[in-house]
Amino acid sequence: MTGKLPDTGGTQHGFSQVFGPGFHPSKLGWSVAHYDFSHPKFDTDWRRDHISASAFGLQLTLSPKEGGANRFDGASMRRPEPSHYGRYEITLQPARGAGVVTGFFTYSGPYYGTRHDEIDIEFLGKDTTKLHLAWFVDGAMRNRFIDLGFDAADRPRRYAFEWWPDRLRWFVEGKLIF
Repeated sequence: MTGKLPDTGGTQHGFSQVFGPGFHPSKLGWSVAHYDFSHPKFDTDWRRDHISASAFGLQLTLSPKEGGANRFDGASMRRPEPSHYGRYEITLQPARGAGVVTGFFTYSGPYYGTRHDEIDIEFLGKDTTKLHLAWFVDGAMRNRFIDLGFDAADRPRRYAFEWWPDRLRWFVEGKLIF
């Protein structure tokens, strides 16, 4: 995953992060979720032990569980520092399964004491041949479903979005799709 500000004539700030062997979230400024989640539209609690790193990258696991209000344990990781304009890219293989969502996104909102703004790349597990793109500005969502022409769950691929002061652009395997 990378994020870098476009040249806007000012001071450049950005970050680049590769997840692999020896990854330790707290040493790199990342926070791994570990709590029971109560939300009427979600059925997953978050667990630290559902994230692991290897030579192949970062793996986030979703597993069924018994007991508790939610039926699944999953993984979520966030970078607490604000991000800004730039390119955000990930190589991922989404999970199949009705009700499963695999996502990569920026977020600001009540959790951070700000308005709700967000830029998303999401796969709904019921049909991983479509990519769900969404963006929120002050809580108002706009979105598009893009037919990929392949099943994204078959293998890892590169997905990216670019966040510019005046536009958003989404890419699959380096090709502009929206």
